[in-house]
Amino acid sequence: MPAKDEMPSEGRLGAVLGYRLAKASAVMDEVFERHIGQVTNLKPVAFSLLALAQHNVGVGPARLASAVAISRPRASQLLDHLAERGLIERLPSTADGRGFEIHVTPAADHLIGEGLERLQAAERAATSCLSEAELGILIELLTRLARASAVDQRED
Repeated sequence: MPAKDEMPSEGRLGAVLGYRLAKASAVMDEVFERHIGQVTNLKPVAFSLLALAQHNVGVGPARLASAVAISRPRASQLLDHLAERGLIERLPSTADGRGFEIHVTPAADHLIGEGLERLQAAERAATSCLSEAELGILIELLTRLARASAVDQRED
């Protein structure tokens, strides 16, 4: 039996990828909350939508939803919230008059720019136990895993 201040043994759970990802995600969620969430009052998914919309001018809501792996209705709710805060505008699609394009406002440009700089610095500190090469490998592996998952979902 472990001492009171000792972490319990993980047993076979330690070899479960989802468990490891959840633990790492909890660390990074705390970094986000401390350095972005408390300053902007945005959650990670909403901030991600905003940053993606800035980088992909005129992107549609469905593509944004797919990019962050959330449902279209959930994306619509988050985009409504961002529009209410004056961070995005929904403009009629230039390609298809029935759809909308998402455009960030100048206020959002400023928020995203400062936010990403703060977040990247905080993440560098939080991942200081990894070398630059290890961090690059981790990012590559997570990217491959997410892409493979997205392909699998499209095939269902």
